[in-house]
Amino acid sequence: MSKKKRHTKISGRDAELAFLALLEHCDEGAQLRQRMAMEQVKIQSFVHRRAGMSSDERQRAKELVVEIVEREDKTAPLTDDQISDMLFEQNLGVTSWTARKLRLELGIPNSAARNERIRKNEAMRVIAALVDAEDKKEPASDDALRAKLLETGISVARRTVAKYRRAMGIPSSHQRREHPDLAHILELVKCIVEEEDKKKPASDDALGAKLMETGIPVVRRTVAKYRRAMGIPSSHQRRESPDSAHIRELVKCIVEEEDRCDPLTSPQIAALVKSEGYRCTWTQVKRVLIELGIPAPFYRKRG
Repeated sequence: MSKKKRHTKISGRDAELAFLALLEHCDEGAQLRQRMAMEQVKIQSFVHRRAGMSSDERQRAKELVVEIVEREDKTAPLTDDQISDMLFEQNLGVTSWTARKLRLELGIPNSAARNERIRKNEAMRVIAALVDAEDKKEPASDDALRAKLLETGISVARRTVAKYRRAMGIPSSHQRREHPDLAHILELVKCIVEEEDKKKPASDDALGAKLMETGIPVVRRTVAKYRRAMGIPSSHQRRESPDSAHIRELVKCIVEEEDRCDPLTSPQIAALVKSEGYRCTWTQVKRVLIELGIPAPFYRKRG
């Protein structure tokens, strides 16, 4: 039967002395000596881990970890490896794994989480300042906020900006935009229509352009909605031809002289108006009847 090979155990102290002796006789240059020094750090950490840390050393290591994290650059938090290197400078041979264990016992997040928290707080502070200073009539969108954050050195995605904005209770750009009072807009539309040239009434686009000149940004369909809500006809219907007054009087006379037993309809009245030499449609006649307060033929008929 083959015998199992027995490996000779080397103590941590012997390994450390061997590396130190190799380091003393190393003349390969500063870079190699630096690498050997790092190996010495690993050996020292291994020795302490095998021997175990005393309670005093452990308490001192925790205090140093807290102090190191408090003094670190908040924009570039230290990793567990860097913390273990700084602990070694204080004559505490602690591996990165032990440094991580101490950090978790102290409730300290890792470097990525600490960096994210600092970046989040800074980004939220800048977003709040940008929203406070923005033009309320043209608020900045999430894309615009992201671009301004990038100018300050904070690189975040648009969806991250939206997440931070919602976390602070800031509405979207559409909701933050200040809209003028609706009653004020309706009053302006009414005044513009009353002062317009009746032969060339303003279209909805023209009304929107005039409202834009007063600082009220509205689109054409919004103007049309406001106009219909006030009962104002379209520009085509508001246009008065030179014969409008004559057509009005003629329609009034035709209705007064009609047979009450068989009242005329709008197309019939329009045909009579055309026979007098005027250009007129039955829709124009219907509009004139409504303006004059004349009811429909069904209600004018006598039984």
